[in-house]
Amino acid sequence: MTFNDPWWMYIPQRFPMYGTFDIIAPFWTDFDNRWTGLVYYKQYTDGSILNQATQDINEYFPQFNFIASWVFVATWHEIPYWQHPNARTTVQAVLISGGQYSFVLMNYGNISPTSWNVQVGYDTINSTHHLTVPGSFSSNASGTYSVFRLNSNVNVPGRWAFRVDHGARGCTFNNLPVQVGDSFWRDSTCAQKCTCTRAGLQCSNNPCSFSQICRPTSFQYSCQTVQRRTCTISGDPHYYTFDNSVFHFQGTCTYVLSEQCQNELPYY
Repeated sequence: MTFNDPWWMYIPQRFPMYGTFDIIAPFWTDFDNRWTGLVYYKQYTDGSILNQATQDINEYFPQFNFIASWVFVATWHEIPYWQHPNARTTVQAVLISGGQYSFVLMNYGNISPTSWNVQVGYDTINSTHHLTVPGSFSSNASGTYSVFRLNSNVNVPGRWAFRVDHGARGCTFNNLPVQVGDSFWRDSTCAQKCTCTRAGLQCSNNPCSFSQICRPTSFQYSCQTVQRRTCTISGDPHYYTFDNSVFHFQGTCTYVLSEQCQNELPYY
């Protein structure tokens, strides 16, 4: 969803984009509704929909004593993906405003599997505010076990709720905006972890654990767990290597069972 102008980009981009659009993306992927699927949208300024929106927001954000005055509902109903006309995916975005505060609800029905990337979240002009819902650009974004359909940040599976007005200004790091709640490590050593709070950027010593490695991400660096593997050696001898290959050796040699390869691994 864009606001001032339409945008043709059907290939999802990672947030933050530092672009020229305000975007809300309940499920940004390569949809193709030329053959089937429907897109509904409707605006409400009174009635039961506003009452329901008021009730939901006060349940999820009780600190605001919120009263909805405007609701816009957009639904993508059983939309197929590009080159997959038999797929059916249903998602919904509900924009809710009371004047001072604004929110978005993202609701998920059936999500067919796809090999196309998926971005879920929102981004603003120059990325002053941005959010990527965990699971975006992952293999768990779509299909039966989609993280968006099974999980939630408001304890309602298949529903996500976010505040999207100017209440949370965020922080800056190296002249780049950081959303409130975002965490990252300062540099390639991952010695210090920083979190953007309402009081500003808070940093403390928090190095990667024994089984993690410091790697670049979409913003700065993060500690990422290295996948574990097992090798087995037995007999005369028989080697089952870390990558599940099998070797058999016989001879009057001295054998090296396993050793670190240069500096490619963070631990051994």
